[in-house]
Order: sequence, then structure tokens, then C-alpha cells
Amino acid sequence: MRKLSLVIGVVCVLSLTGCASTYRLTEVETDIVAENMAALLLKYDHNYQDTALLLPEEALEKEVFPAGTDTHTGDASIPSNDTKEDKKENKEDTVELHGEKEYTLSQVISAKDFDIQYKGYQLYINYPEDTSATYFSLTPREGDQLLAVLFDAVNTSNDTKSLNLIKTGNRFELKVNEERTYVPLLTLLENDLQYINIPIDGQKTEEVILVFEIPKEEISAVSLTVTNEDKAVNIPMK
Repeated sequence: MRKLSLVIGVVCVLSLTGCASTYRLTEVETDIVAENMAALLLKYDHNYQDTALLLPEEALEKEVFPAGTDTHTGDASIPSNDTKEDKKENKEDTVELHGEKEYTLSQVISAKDFDIQYKGYQLYINYPEDTSATYFSLTPREGDQLLAVLFDAVNTSNDTKSLNLIKTGNRFELKVNEERTYVPLLTLLENDLQYINIPIDGQKTEEVILVFEIPKEEISAVSLTVTNEDKAVNIPMK
């Protein structure tokens, strides 16, 4: 009776539509199923004794349900034509499309051969504090103060190189207390990072700065954002 049940099950499966899985048999597979169904019916006919037409049960199941066929019922799914390589490329595209590439400050401001590192900030009433040793100084308006952002510019090569950012189009924005944004002052300071153009010996370090004018108030949070075309870096400042 087990084989008869198998035949009935096969007939049911092949006739189901809707949510059941559909099995598309080739002409040869259809003939095999038909022959074995007939042979099974004859086997259980008491007036028929020849069982030579019967395939072994395992062979029958193999022919009806080829290897890899999902025999459970449920919503039919469309096989994916994506190869492993296609899936890998799609994953990489997703990462590049939705991810945000990280840049260093040196990469953003196009400081080739230099490593520019943020090292801190200081507040001033006048900059520099000792005006006797300089030809240029900055004095804020009443009620304001100066905030100088300090960087180390390291020449990573062994030769003297010019740190020249005059035509790079860099943009600097200082955000104070998560409220207002400020741009740096235009100065005549030689080491002003906005429009700097100074030679630095190989493997040597020079201090460079940005100077902002901000209100005299307590600072709870401050950060600097540097952008150039599609590149950007945010520097939390402490």
C-alpha cells in the first residue's frame, strides 16, 4: 500500500496549483511516471502477476523528484539567477552607495606629503598674546573672543616641501555648543591653514592654525568640519 500511496501522492502534487509548488516534467519524465503508475496499478491487480515493469521504489522517487527538488508545499518562489560573483558585486555596490568613506584631514585638504594632525584649541583676548614680536595681531569685537585651532603639520618626506593650500578650495566650519556655526577669520598670519604657503624641511613639524571669532560664553561642545568637494572630515575638539 505504501507504493500505491506514493502514486496517489505524486498525482496530487502534480495536479496542485496556487500556493503549491509546480513541477514541470520533461516528456521523458512524464512517460516514466505514466509507465510506473500503470505498473503499480497492475501490481495490485490480483489478476496480474508480472512485476517486471516496476522500477525499484528508490528509483521511482528519484525519477519523479529529481535531486535538488523541494518537495514541501508552500508559496512558490522564483529561483534567483544571481551567481556568487553577482551577489558579491551587489554587496560591494551597496556598501559603496550607502556607506560613508572616511578621510583623514590631510586627504580632505589635499596636503600631499604632509600629515596634518589636530592637537587642541585655545581662547584668546588678542592673538598672538605677545604683539611686540609680530607685525600682525588680531583683536575681537567687544563681547567676543578668539578661538585658535592648533594643528601640527609634519613633512613626511625626506625633502623640503611647500605646504601650499592657496588654491585647494577647502572650507572650515566651527560648531560651538551644537548651536551656531562660524567660519575662520581671514588673517595675514604666515601659518594660517586656510591660505598657507610655507616650506617645511623633510621630517620636520610646523604649527599651523585657524582663528575664529566667537561670543564670550561657556563652551560645552565644539567641533570642526572640513570639506572639499565630495570629501569631508569632522574633528571633535576637546
